[in-house]
Amino acid sequence: MHQMDLQMEHGANYIYQAADRAFCPDVQFCYRLYKKVFDEKYPSSSSTSSEQLIDSLETACRTFNAELNGEFCKVKETASGKIAIAVCTPLMMRVHTLHRASGELVFMDASGGVDRYDFRVFLLLTHSVAGGLPLGCLIVSSEATEVITDALSLYKELLPSDAFFGRGNRGPQVFLTDDSSAERQSLQAAFPEATLLLCTFHVLQAAWRFLWEARNNIQKESRPHLLSIIKKMVYAQSDDEIVNVYDNACRDDVVRNNPKFKLYLEKQFERKSLWAVTFRKDLPVRGNNTNNYCEAAMHVLKDKIFCRTRAYNTQQLLDFLLTRLPAYYERRLLNLANGRRDATVSRRYLYGTENIKREMVQSVGDFIFEVKK
Repeated sequence: MHQMDLQMEHGANYIYQAADRAFCPDVQFCYRLYKKVFDEKYPSSSSTSSEQLIDSLETACRTFNAELNGEFCKVKETASGKIAIAVCTPLMMRVHTLHRASGELVFMDASGGVDRYDFRVFLLLTHSVAGGLPLGCLIVSSEATEVITDALSLYKELLPSDAFFGRGNRGPQVFLTDDSSAERQSLQAAFPEATLLLCTFHVLQAAWRFLWEARNNIQKESRPHLLSIIKKMVYAQSDDEIVNVYDNACRDDVVRNNPKFKLYLEKQFERKSLWAVTFRKDLPVRGNNTNNYCEAAMHVLKDKIFCRTRAYNTQQLLDFLLTRLPAYYERRLLNLANGRRDATVSRRYLYGTENIKREMVQSVGDFIFEVKK
């Protein structure tokens, strides 16, 4: 294409332009120049020591912070020699301070496979009519509890004083996560006042996997029945109902014929307050019992931000999370403001105007209204 452009521009003089490498270099020269410039900004992690990697990441953080005249990302090497990075961009800070849901419910989940060296990315999000909105990112080289805890400590240092809609370092009222013990222990240490809940989808998924594991010796025809017991407990509408379901299950012949499942059921029942919907009635979950917002955000991260290509190294991964990720969510919010919202998403939050009558709307506080359908 470049040669065609030169030919169209220079006509008969194209033979001289094509012979001059200043105007028409060969492919090998272009690649060598690209490699030289790229390696200066993103040196290969395999060819750098741990100290050089930390220095490179600290330089990237200082550069980004200086450009925006603030502190929006931090990096440290943990006592175990692992790397922990925390990110809270200006957009994320605005969501913290201006969006009420950030002080009520926060979703947290992790994903790997985003760079060549298998660093893990944790996203913290809250819900809105525009879908999930980011509150922060963590990048860690290990999912060990102490590494995630260090990353959360860095994250708290970045937060504004009125983060989580004025709750500050106390964190939100509720965290909703999958059943990762390291993640939950780290959150409990960082935000002891927050209530930690489990995603109902992951609870049921884990139960189904347990039923299919060959070592548990559960007959194929018994699996749907046993899963239905867990399901009834998850969606029970009262404390008495969940206890009744459990008591009936203990007397169930199929359960008694599967002692491993009975032991599994006992362990799950002991922590029912974490996953049973009935125990969330007084918590501001707003109908959210799964962390699907995080699942969707991970698809956005891999499809829209990384275009299904792994980052070259950790430095480029950090660069994308500092620049491309906020830019994507800015576009999403502007589309909502301009009336270009996704109809599927908006139907969950907004009634059609033809269905709303004046008597259905009641004021319950300053700028807060209740719409009864």
